[in-house]
Amino acid sequence: MGKLRNFLEELIVIGKPKDGESGPFSGTEEAEIKADFLFIHTFSVCVGLIGNTLAACEFQTYRRGEIYRGEEYYRLNIRPNGRQNAPEFWRQLVYRLYQDNEALVVQQWNEGLFVADGYSVRSDGLRGNVYTQVAVGDVTLPGPFRESDVLHLSLGEIQVRKLNLVMAECYRKILEFTVSSYQKARGTRLLVDVEAMAQQSGRNKETFQENVSKLINRDMARLFKQANAAIPIFKGTKVTELGSKTYSAEGTRDIRAMVEDVTALMCRGFNIPPKLLAGDIAGIQEAERQFMTQCVDPLAAMIQAEVNGKRYTPQSYLEGDRLYINTKAARHIGYNELGQAADRMLASGWSPNEVRRMAGEPEINEPWANEHYVTKNNGLLTGGKERSANGFNQNDNAAGAEDAGDL
Repeated sequence: MGKLRNFLEELIVIGKPKDGESGPFSGTEEAEIKADFLFIHTFSVCVGLIGNTLAACEFQTYRRGEIYRGEEYYRLNIRPNGRQNAPEFWRQLVYRLYQDNEALVVQQWNEGLFVADGYSVRSDGLRGNVYTQVAVGDVTLPGPFRESDVLHLSLGEIQVRKLNLVMAECYRKILEFTVSSYQKARGTRLLVDVEAMAQQSGRNKETFQENVSKLINRDMARLFKQANAAIPIFKGTKVTELGSKTYSAEGTRDIRAMVEDVTALMCRGFNIPPKLLAGDIAGIQEAERQFMTQCVDPLAAMIQAEVNGKRYTPQSYLEGDRLYINTKAARHIGYNELGQAADRMLASGWSPNEVRRMAGEPEINEPWANEHYVTKNNGLLTGGKERSANGFNQNDNAAGAEDAGDL
């Protein structure tokens, strides 16, 4: 929470109330706060969407080319460490990655995997970096950690957060002007007419300017803010509301359009289709495919390459020991949609258990459920004979029918 608080305090400049003002923000200060919160909201929503999607993926570990569910699988999919479950861990990793443009994962003895909140780096030539003062929460881990001992992820030279922050800053002045124009268009304008005799009359002459200042700045301001209020009107003073406004009576459409523009530009910085955040249902499936292809799949490929390159030797990787991140598991598939595709998936070489995992259903603990059926009849070709998924030999059945015909 401390890091997040520093992040918010870095972006938001909270203005102090001035004399005579009842609220903490006014004028351009309020517009700046809204612009900053717009950036924070969009940044948080985009990072949260990516983190939740990555957490829904299945991190499949293989041994000798076969899926193996051991400690590595448990750490990546269930509980990476004693204080976090897998969704919390991956959401923190994604937040740190887009916040700092890089993220560091360390393994501390037998306590599991941790995302570092802070660390120091020094280069060690061709052997890579050395990481010291690695902090996880309020604890500093004993080091140093060499490059081969950690998982280091980086988004490269282009820093998404800084680019989005600069873009939001450019839109801030436009948003300030739009909000100010809307406030002026919806405001009330009065004409205060003071007779010459009232301005120069006897004892009121010395306090005239003070009374007018209190009438306009204090009494009328209170009248406009409160639901029920009254103000004194002195003799020789006439207050008239202006019939025509100097600003057009525009609505909130311009402000909303500008907010949508900022949100759309920030979404493109994350490779997220703006339609996903806008809540527009039309074309949502294509937007989801685009999001998975351009945003989630590259991120999963980066994590997958980092894990395979550092947690497996070249020999073991070539023999089939590796990590594969199944991003297809993150997509929600309805039973109607799955039912139409299940038959074709089985005929294309998928095993029944692979189809069930895709649907989020538990696997069947039977040998035939892990076999692959590649014929048009969903049968298994073994020894020149075709066997169906239920174990019935279709060729033997055909031969038996011919024998029955001969009889």
